[in-house]
Amino acid sequence: FTATSATQLTFNGDITNNGTLSLNAATTIDLNSYTSATSGDGKGSFTNGASGVLTTGSNPTFTVNGDFVVPNTSTCPSNVTLTLDGTYSGDTSVDASGVTFTSVTINRTISGSVNRTLTIASGTTIPLGSSPSVTLANTTASGYTYTLQNNGTISSTSTRSEEHTSELQSH
Repeated sequence: FTATSATQLTFNGDITNNGTLSLNAATTIDLNSYTSATSGDGKGSFTNGASGVLTTGSNPTFTVNGDFVVPNTSTCPSNVTLTLDGTYSGDTSVDASGVTFTSVTINRTISGSVNRTLTIASGTTIPLGSSPSVTLANTTASGYTYTLQNNGTISSTSTRSEEHTSELQSH
């Protein structure tokens, strides 16, 4: 598939690329979850298969409601900004050892009578930036949770003042 002039791709459902996906001018890719009585559910996930080749405009931004999977054997742009958002009420994962992220934002809220997990896979590095904010919330009042399971690396570039550091060390 080749799109040479589209700067944005918005898709309700999942994209799995096992070939070549050329979005040469696209810098914004937004994948949304959906429910359909005739075709089932879609998480709003992006998967670049083991031999998949994805080209985009420089410094692309992905917003996904589901999984983001890019193995290190596939070809994917560097300097990706990733936002994990939405209300998809299933377990999801980021397995992207083949991607260099500029920053990652996590902002997911569900309301469901079930525990859910967002898993960061081994080999995946999630840079949260200098003002990190992570929201994983299950707003069901009956004690269900939304858990972050980190098997990779999560980093923050925020710094503490010397005064704050000393205060932390003295307590």
